[in-house]
Amino acid sequence: MQHRKLAPLLLPLLLLLIFATIQPLNAKERGQISLGSNGGYKNLVIAVDRSWPEDPQLVEKIKSAVTEFSKQLSIATKPMFNNSASLHIAHVYILVPKTWTNNLTQIDSQSTWQTFDNSDIRLGRSPQQPHYTYHSESCGFPGDFTVFDTNHTLSTDPYLLSKQMLSEFGQLRWGLRSERNGEGGPHAYFEGGKLVPAICTKSIKGIFRHNETQAPCKVDSDTSTVEPSCRFYPDAMQEVEASLLGTTEVQSVEQFCDHWDSPVPELQHNKRAPVPLNACNGHGARDLMRKSKSGDFNTPPKAMEKQPAVQFTVVQPLPYRRLTLIIDISSSMRGDPLNKIKVGVDKFVRDLAEDGIECALVTFNHYTQLVKPLTFFNATQVRDAFAKDVKELRAGGLTAIGDALALGMRVLGVDPARPSPEVPGYMLLLTDGQENRYQNYTLLQAAAVLRNTSIIVDTVTFGPQADKRLSQLSEDTNGYSFFCKFENSTNDFIEQLSDTVRKRVEATQMPIEVFSSQLDASSFSVPVKIDKSVGKDTSFMLTTYRASDINSTDLKVRSPNGTVYDKNSPQYSKDPVLGTVTIKVSGVAETGEWRATDGRSTALQSSWSSAKVRNSRLALTVTSKASSSEEEPIVLDGSLSANVSVHLNRSTSINVVASLFRGFRRITGAKIVAKIESESSTDVVLELQDDGVFPDLEAGDGVYSAQVPLKSISKVQEYNVRLISDSPVSRVTSAGKFYVKSIDQGDLQNLPPSPVSDLKAEVHLPTKTLRLWWTAVGDEQSQGTAARYIIKSSDNDTLLEEDFHLADNVSVTVIPLVAGSIQSVNVSADQLASYNSTFYLAVMAVSSRGAKSELSNLVATQLKLPDNIDNIDGSLTSPMPSTSTLAPEIYTTKSGGPVGPLQSCWISGLLLGLISWKLVLLCVR
Repeated sequence: MQHRKLAPLLLPLLLLLIFATIQPLNAKERGQISLGSNGGYKNLVIAVDRSWPEDPQLVEKIKSAVTEFSKQLSIATKPMFNNSASLHIAHVYILVPKTWTNNLTQIDSQSTWQTFDNSDIRLGRSPQQPHYTYHSESCGFPGDFTVFDTNHTLSTDPYLLSKQMLSEFGQLRWGLRSERNGEGGPHAYFEGGKLVPAICTKSIKGIFRHNETQAPCKVDSDTSTVEPSCRFYPDAMQEVEASLLGTTEVQSVEQFCDHWDSPVPELQHNKRAPVPLNACNGHGARDLMRKSKSGDFNTPPKAMEKQPAVQFTVVQPLPYRRLTLIIDISSSMRGDPLNKIKVGVDKFVRDLAEDGIECALVTFNHYTQLVKPLTFFNATQVRDAFAKDVKELRAGGLTAIGDALALGMRVLGVDPARPSPEVPGYMLLLTDGQENRYQNYTLLQAAAVLRNTSIIVDTVTFGPQADKRLSQLSEDTNGYSFFCKFENSTNDFIEQLSDTVRKRVEATQMPIEVFSSQLDASSFSVPVKIDKSVGKDTSFMLTTYRASDINSTDLKVRSPNGTVYDKNSPQYSKDPVLGTVTIKVSGVAETGEWRATDGRSTALQSSWSSAKVRNSRLALTVTSKASSSEEEPIVLDGSLSANVSVHLNRSTSINVVASLFRGFRRITGAKIVAKIESESSTDVVLELQDDGVFPDLEAGDGVYSAQVPLKSISKVQEYNVRLISDSPVSRVTSAGKFYVKSIDQGDLQNLPPSPVSDLKAEVHLPTKTLRLWWTAVGDEQSQGTAARYIIKSSDNDTLLEEDFHLADNVSVTVIPLVAGSIQSVNVSADQLASYNSTFYLAVMAVSSRGAKSELSNLVATQLKLPDNIDNIDGSLTSPMPSTSTLAPEIYTTKSGGPVGPLQSCWISGLLLGLISWKLVLLCVR
């Protein structure tokens, strides 16, 4: 009997021993590149798009290019460690589609944590953008992922491809930016009275030419405007060392540029060139590498006599996903909260989860239960039976989150006492509370085990009391975390469930949220746009907060050609237990504007009491899938720059970033808004912009951004960020959530205006006038109207940058406009007549409280034609290269825009120089 008495005491000791012996995966060795002590990068994942047909030659091409890339990486990083050590690529996973066979391609193993959506380099169809890196954060922060066009990868020489990989790796890993512009330019700027190419470094030789005829470029004598098709071509055979971010096609280039005053002239960063990298406060590439959030250059790696060969592992996903659905049924979930989960999970099981997924159901309160073992969703009857079990759940008891996670691991085949990274799987945890009970594992203990597995954990938390540690668990396991209102209908929850599927399945199985919104319960009539990229399995779903309210409302849908779907249609179903009405359109839904209306008779609408109307909280959710297996659907995706937890003060910046994608192609000209929502309300609505103004990184690249106004975040709580696209297609998704841990109210009382980031200038020589324009900033960051602007000029750019107050005042009246407006002023050249050559201008915004913004970008201009106007058709630096040696390589911009020497580049009326996007008309290439 003695051993039985000791058992409860021994269990905690045993768990401590287990956790003490667990070796955590270095730097979260799952889905994140890690750097070993010998300078070798591990866990770089290169993924082939799911739709690409099997091609063993592609795998071999990747291997040969990465092998050379590792050598180039060593050469480029050796100077960072005083030539005593360097970095290299140690191990790479190549993830091939699950449709590939082991007969043609040597597949080493099944993937575990490696998935397409957490891969670092992605190969797919992107013919207009051969290679580029997505960025959602500022300079110095790692990029999101890199894309290489598969055909470009196959057709490009491995040596050149390796340098392109290194250039993109600098952006992906160290947060660098390109030193070359895309179609929008500018491609030249004024310096020392001359027109010089917008490129780093100044040592690069080349010529300006018309990109189609190769004739000399023409210059407008009134405006110094170069014709739209003028380009700068570097000499591919010149002997220069830098820079990898701008001239990879020059054969001798093997280094990144250094500080602007480097003792080696060839490595000097050209901080005045109007290129994306100089948006990083003018820092050179090596400057940013040293300061990068990666910390890769903080400690020298161990020196090695010989660089080891790159190790490759070709992995392939399982033919299906394995998911454990874990639902909180503690007492706090009783009633409407649990019903909301039932409605969302019912939708997930019947419509959202992909065909062939293997799904299990675990519930927990003060104890855990396996309600449904892993079950293949391979028939409607199977899904119906699973949904029935969810529908019958009842709530009561305490909250044992850690034990539930442990059971979820066992269901997937992982022993929590002996965690292994060899078994892949997903868990989706739904809860509203904090842990107040455990038998074997606390939340912290279970989380420690999960970090040493390959299981990805998504979490959806409900209400203000949910455990905030779950967000960190999702981040640590490469999952997604969401916050969901309880006092609300189910549409936001369905959006989040849809996201957990969409990011992980093939294009044809992606559930697309076409419409999701609260409705006027008294009577509603809303348009729903179905575009031609979607239409299959289209479902209109009306939900209520309280299930019983469904008896007092109804749904009717009219198609573009006038077909009506209502309670008399076979596509109609009503569930009084869950409180839903669903209309599923057969086949592929028509393209055009559908209309969803209140399906009740006018008499019933009038008889519904006003109190009932106020409390009903109706919502409509419309989901669909790709209209064809041949075409990818248009998808809305987004993210947040903030960490999962933030302390609010004047230095805090929470940015929302979104894009509409079709495959890898981003769609420009879209209208996207973000709604920042807390449990009690929608706190702020932001219109995202693609205008190149902070926090947007580049105008017209299809990446839309906005800065969350800090004063709108008034409480310490969780906030969910919903994204809604209205044009050119209708889409809804979630950008994620963040948790405000504390607010420094005093510090937020004197927020400065955001800095002007797009100052431009346009000169008109006959009238000797100079027009300046920029996007207006706010009185507090990007909100409101700045009190005034200070404009100064100097022929000494360093003086303007470092001692702005000592520079010459530009006397002009500026009437501040509301943030986001185009601010424009005309300046007489008389007050600038003292400048005989190139001079510079900058702007600073001032708030009503006297707080000053940071300095704007500098623009360069001059009040005469460039001194080298007669030899624009010749070499800007001698000797002039022959046409036969001009570089033929295709460039990419910092966000992906390609520029080719024979490719037409539409740019009109740009003035030469940093001055303005009008002063330069050279598509460098």
